[in-house]
Amino acid sequence: MKRLILLLFALALLLGGVGQAKAGLMGYEVDVSFYYPNRPTLYQDFGKHFVNPTASWTLFGGETTTLTNTQILYYSPPAAGQYQTQPFNGYVYDFLHSGNLITGVTVDPSSTLSGFTSKYVKLTSDGAGGQFVELDLGGGLFFGPDASVVLDVTTSTSAVPEPATLTMLGFGIAGLAGYGWRRRKQAVTA
Repeated sequence: MKRLILLLFALALLLGGVGQAKAGLMGYEVDVSFYYPNRPTLYQDFGKHFVNPTASWTLFGGETTTLTNTQILYYSPPAAGQYQTQPFNGYVYDFLHSGNLITGVTVDPSSTLSGFTSKYVKLTSDGAGGQFVELDLGGGLFFGPDASVVLDVTTSTSAVPEPATLTMLGFGIAGLAGYGWRRRKQAVTA
């Protein structure tokens, strides 16, 4: 019986290891909106999409944004220009019903929008069980054709076990049940 339990344990490890699944943006619903000339003034809502495995929006003047499991990618218009200087002139990503999933947002070094720094990015609660990531372009920054802002998003880990962990747990329970059944059967015949 001990050999069977060891064999089942080894099989579970071979099926993919043991550990916890990591959370990311995958599977979450995101609403992208443009606010101008300040943060309280909604100028246009671009709608909601689920990140699965990505989500993309076409914005103003050829601007686009795409979300992956770990990043928010924003691309400026296809021609060079300058953003207007306003208290807030930018996009807000509302991660609906995400709780406190996002633990941090940083500007990736691969970003090509000249002068864009972390001071233009803010992470806050949306007040309805989700989180906002605010991307402010209101600093009068100049952009080249298809300049990009790449934001790296860190998330909390999930308590959901991976399938191999559940398989190993199932094998262990089955092994213990079989061992108990065998012991009871031996006690009855003795």
